[in-house]
Amino acid sequence: MQRECGGPSTAWKVEDGRQRGLRRWAVNIRAVLRHGRRRRVCIANDLSPGGAAVSVFRAFDVPVGGAVRLLLPGYGAVPAEVRHSDGRRFGLMFTHDTERSLALARFLVSQAPPRKEPRERIEAPAMLLIRGRSEPCVL
Repeated sequence: MQRECGGPSTAWKVEDGRQRGLRRWAVNIRAVLRHGRRRRVCIANDLSPGGAAVSVFRAFDVPVGGAVRLLLPGYGAVPAEVRHSDGRRFGLMFTHDTERSLALARFLVSQAPPRKEPRERIEAPAMLLIRGRSEPCVL
């Protein structure tokens, strides 16, 4: 069970025995990832005041350890370092100071970032075509 503690970034801090001191939320925020003069539209899938996981639509060659900026709508540029990447998904560690980390936490809490929709189990009748033969099935 997760318990929140007091302070200016209450909604982001957690005390549940994990190493991570700041809570990460599953979100769906359209942003821009910038490396030097190059930029890519991205989706922030996971976000905390200390870092983010983002996905780009087109491959983006940024080395692990590379300096980037994540441009969040309504907030601005957040400096970061690429911690891991496969060219389409990036794990970012924000490199701003504690004061800016708290400012980002306040902004994100006040904006109520759009969360990923929870998955629901659905069933739909369908037909599966196997070697020219149709078989009914349920998706």
